[in-house]
Amino acid sequence: MTERPDERVVISFSKAKLTGLAFLAVVGFLFSADVTSFLVWRVASSFFQIVGSTVASLMVVMSGTALWLAIAKLVDRTPALVIDSMGLTDRTTLPAVGRVEWTDVRTVRVWRYWFVNYLCIDLHDPRPFVSRGNAVQRFIRTSAMRSGGGAICLTSLMLDIRFGRLTQTVRRFFDQAKAPLSITPSGV
Repeated sequence: MTERPDERVVISFSKAKLTGLAFLAVVGFLFSADVTSFLVWRVASSFFQIVGSTVASLMVVMSGTALWLAIAKLVDRTPALVIDSMGLTDRTTLPAVGRVEWTDVRTVRVWRYWFVNYLCIDLHDPRPFVSRGNAVQRFIRTSAMRSGGGAICLTSLMLDIRFGRLTQTVRRFFDQAKAPLSITPSGV
């Protein structure tokens, strides 16, 4: 994380966390490929062959996707999250919406889902943000909104920052942007 004097915070992906994800993806890929070959060649029951092979094949696809994403983010030099006085630019996940101005933000809140803390950014009108991107991104954002999250949900799982510090930083910028301007009468 880099703080600059012009009030801009740049948060990168954690290389250590991404390397760990890549390692787990390789292990998952090898394990599921081994399970698939075992089920196809060694198990007599065709039911277990079909079900097991299907599950193991899905694991191969998921592990391969996780490995591809981890490697892509390891070589990508673009910041994951940029926060400034005008808003934030989110590139943290697949359904990331990009640039969001503070004027579009209604509230910032913490949401816990499946043992993971999310910093949800509730928008005055989420429709323009939900409709950005491809069909997969729109589906993920819509699902997050239906389950209690918002159109924008940030987590620090793969970022080079702890969740508490991420929350403090985003709230500080949001509060500063939403604070009423104090106008002092002249001569006071």
